Amino acid sequence: MPQKSIIFFGALFFIYLAGGLIADEGWSYYMKKAEKQFAAEQYGFALENYARVLDRRPHETAALNRVAAIYLKRNEKRTALEYLSRSIAADPRQPDVQNAAGELKEFFADYPAAFHHYMAAIGADPSHLHARINLVRYYAALHDSAKASEHFEVCARLGKAEGDRLVAMGAAEEKKGNTIEALALYTQAVGKSPAHLDAFFHIVELYRRAGDPEAAILTLDRVKEIRPDLEKAYVHSGYLYFAQRFSPRRKYMLEQTIINAETALELNPGNREMYFLLADVYRFMGDDVKAAKLLEKADSLFGPGPIKEIPGR
Repeated sequence: MPQKSIIFFGALFFIYLAGGLIADEGWSYYMKKAEKQFAAEQYGFALENYARVLDRRPHETAALNRVAAIYLKRNEKRTALEYLSRSIAADPRQPDVQNAAGELKEFFADYPAAFHHYMAAIGADPSHLHARINLVRYYAALHDSAKASEHFEVCARLGKAEGDRLVAMGAAEEKKGNTIEALALYTQAVGKSPAHLDAFFHIVELYRRAGDPEAAILTLDRVKEIRPDLEKAYVHSGYLYFAQRFSPRRKYMLEQTIINAETALELNPGNREMYFLLADVYRFMGDDVKAAKLLEKADSLFGPGPIKEIPGR
């Protein structure tokens, strides 16, 4: 009898072990299948197989993150956030996931929670570019320039040496008149050093000189994303929009000129040129009274005098 009992319990143990191996094999099979479907953009089928993975391994972060990504692609942000939160609960040291959760929290106007996630992201990876940029925006909104600059400087140091080298090469090509080669090099510089402001402004200037203000403005929009408190970006945007005041989209161009000029003044009330730009806008719109008041305000604040030249004006 004892021998039979040993055999019986041994068989049970084998069945238990085999069952565990089969279950483990099952989740990995579904994971591989889901990954192939995700890569092929067969998101509906992928969701089914990720669900099978999570039935077997509820804390599998790779599956949770993929499901979140699919719901983000479908613009189902709240559902995506639920899966990101589950992933973070399973493993909080995922900087990309923390940052993505922060951006969603920010979208839903939960700014303290967003800040918490951004800080967790740089806690896990101090060089996490996107989390740092999000913190720049967060502190800029609070008008805390010191903190915004602190995080931006970390971003600016990432890839700076290579970015500087490519910008120097681009400037050399530009000097020779090779604008296409110069633009390619400046673009590479931004790729290597995503917060390289000099590279961005070289690109803006090339587009402006090439007569492509829309491309220049889009580049400035990227600058505003990484440094939302940079006065220079709004100044350049204001002039570029105003230069298109005769386009079929005249109303939009004038509105954007005003928005950018006023934002520049919020950042630097001492920017005399923006009062003159706004005066030009209102004069163009036929509001001579408002234009005159802006000129009077500029003179009362700074006194009459020459306007400082703005690069790329």
